[in-house]
Amino acid sequence: MLAFSKKNYKNVIMSYECGNLWRGRMPTVGAQIACAAALFSGLGGGVQAAEARQVTADGLDDCAPYTFNSPNGERRACIALIENAIGHVILGVPVGARAPYYAYGRTSYDRVKGGAKHHFETRYWPPARDNIEKEVESWPRGIKAVDNNIHLLALSVNQKANRTLAKTRESWQVVDIDDGTPRHSESGQIHYYTMCRVKLPSDPPFEIHLLPEWVVVKDSPYKKGRDPKFNCNAFAAKVKKGIIR
Repeated sequence: MLAFSKKNYKNVIMSYECGNLWRGRMPTVGAQIACAAALFSGLGGGVQAAEARQVTADGLDDCAPYTFNSPNGERRACIALIENAIGHVILGVPVGARAPYYAYGRTSYDRVKGGAKHHFETRYWPPARDNIEKEVESWPRGIKAVDNNIHLLALSVNQKANRTLAKTRESWQVVDIDDGTPRHSESGQIHYYTMCRVKLPSDPPFEIHLLPEWVVVKDSPYKKGRDPKFNCNAFAAKVKKGIIR
């Protein structure tokens, strides 16, 4: 497990904002400065996070087979799932959405906790987020140390349907940093995902979604998570109208 200390939580908001910039959303002016510093120092999220994964010790970037000009946009969908939604740990700081939510979803630092949950909810939508939030809300307060290993096993993008189906193998260890009590554990667990491409609502001036983005709508260890009939276009219309939040 990568080293983690309580002081690292100060880097979390910066990693959120850099990730927002990478995904086509505009962070606040102060965060833009922080992003620039992070990209040069190697401590931030966003582009630096996506590129850093390609040279980490595990030596595998499962999105590498998909080029940026892949005919169905597989590269962007892959990064949206592996880097932005699931996430991982860089220099002891979780980046992405699910990994930071596991780490900071129950911290007493309100700004960090609120940011972690908000960002998670922009990547995971009902019903995918429901069981995860229920699990995290049941934990005692405190920061958690997160270690994970994610490998993409299959990816299929349907551009017309705005739908992506994916299969991963995931290992997770989430423990209380104070006493090491385990809170979440998976070892080589298969996950089946359904993702939709959605134009998310903006909240100017703090959050502006410029382009449609891939979000997780189903996540399950069973094949029902991989739903080739899920109507992503209808889902996107409900998000746009505010029917689904």
